[in-house]
Amino acid sequence: MFDSKNYLGVGFGGFVLPNDKHPVFLDFFVDYQHYFKNEKSTPMVSIKGGLNHAVNYANTLGDKYANAILLEPNVGWSWGLKSGNGLTLALGCPFYFPVGASRTDRKVLPLPKLTFTFEF
Repeated sequence: MFDSKNYLGVGFGGFVLPNDKHPVFLDFFVDYQHYFKNEKSTPMVSIKGGLNHAVNYANTLGDKYANAILLEPNVGWSWGLKSGNGLTLALGCPFYFPVGASRTDRKVLPLPKLTFTFEF
């Protein structure tokens, strides 16, 4: 926390797309969050930026790439806990920009999602 309304963190996560091939993806990112109120329960906006790696090198759209740049705006709600940790529920839309020799085109791949996060 820079102050009571601004947060910068780093993280990683993964997800599997529910289709017949079950592609697996990993995200490594930096996350900036801005809280609108100086209270334990507050609306917030955030932006994540980082790298995405396709573990099995394919996704449901038929595009194949090993790596992509991740840019993800979010809007949601944050709850502070007595322990100093926090919970966040946010709606966002990560955009994946395939990079490197593995990309088949320059298509941007948006993937809307609902995120529940535990922060420590």
